[in-house]
Amino acid sequence: MTEDNVQKQAQAAVESQATPRHERSLRSTVFQASLLIIGAAFAVLAFSARSIPYFPIDVSVERFVQSYHPIGLMLFMEFISWFGYSLQSTGMILLTGILLTYLGLHWEALVIVLGSAAVVLLNGVIKFVVHRPRPSANLVDVIRQVSGFSFPSGHVMFYTFFFGFLFFLLFTVLRRSWMRTTLLAVCSLMLIFVGPSRIYLGAHWPSDVMGAYLIGILCLWAIIRIYQWGKTRYFVREPA
Repeated sequence: MTEDNVQKQAQAAVESQATPRHERSLRSTVFQASLLIIGAAFAVLAFSARSIPYFPIDVSVERFVQSYHPIGLMLFMEFISWFGYSLQSTGMILLTGILLTYLGLHWEALVIVLGSAAVVLLNGVIKFVVHRPRPSANLVDVIRQVSGFSFPSGHVMFYTFFFGFLFFLLFTVLRRSWMRTTLLAVCSLMLIFVGPSRIYLGAHWPSDVMGAYLIGILCLWAIIRIYQWGKTRYFVREPA
């Protein structure tokens, strides 16, 4: 059997398992429409937050969340948020970059370090433009006093990119194993609970958290696209 025949058979096998073109086109359209909706929702929320210190529903939701006091919940919320403060997050970014570099994943290391820096910078710019004050102790319990502006939540925006990108890498780079499953679960846990933790601690309004998830998703998508572009052009010989 010639090499051309082998390649044709391989191509045919791949095409037989691939999703039909019309279905791929539909999925792409739905995905792009979802990104537009997310972007529009964030723009509306940011514009509103610039004019309104807090929404009535913010106070109601925050008081509802803070009304629960089961044993250990406070420590859990503090633990989830602990990784997002400046010193811890910087150390986490650098250690992850060093580990990925050690494993030979230089492009992944560069993307996660520079991507994290870009997300933090963008968060600071948006906060400065929106200029929204943080929750007041007169309205809700402010358990963790934090300085600076409130919209969007820096913790949530950073976690959405950092742990979202780690989830993406773990899912695409590692083989199926108990270790990969455990690491994916940890990333999911951090992503899911960072928002409630910021609300529970009184550091942000729920709308700050929602806005951070929205813009964080857009940042994650954009940086993954940059990662894929660079990976297929300049780092194709790295481990995969």
